[in-house]
Amino acid sequence: MPTVTFLGPEYVRNAPDSGTEFKRGVAQNKTQVWVDRHLRRLQPPHWSIEGSEALHVDALGDGLPDPSWRKAKIADWIVAKGGKVSGGYKTKTTLLSQVELILNPPAPEPVVVIPEPVAIVEEIIAPVIAPVAIESELTEE
Repeated sequence: MPTVTFLGPEYVRNAPDSGTEFKRGVAQNKTQVWVDRHLRRLQPPHWSIEGSEALHVDALGDGLPDPSWRKAKIADWIVAKGGKVSGGYKTKTTLLSQVELILNPPAPEPVVVIPEPVAIVEEIIAPVIAPVAIESELTEE
């Protein structure tokens, strides 16, 4: 959640939405939507904004998370696609690598089946020699 601090020159300044006034040097937590709505009026050197993320813009227009997306939007996309975003601090790079795994899951390891070696049995075959007709036997007939 972004923190907005009024830096001066006055001691007190009305909020851009006519809400709670800002005192110089006192930080106030605001929603990202509030900061986005009033960003043009919260410019340095009179304002300091910490923890704010850039506006969500789909740079490629393809509906897939990219570095221009906010972390919250990336996490929502991951959950919508059946992924799991665990608790704890996640960087945008970590979330984008998880998106990459969802879009391109690792190929399953191929299962290699090695057949059992078949024992080769050699049979010894006795040579069959046909009787050779002798030329004298052929001429007698």
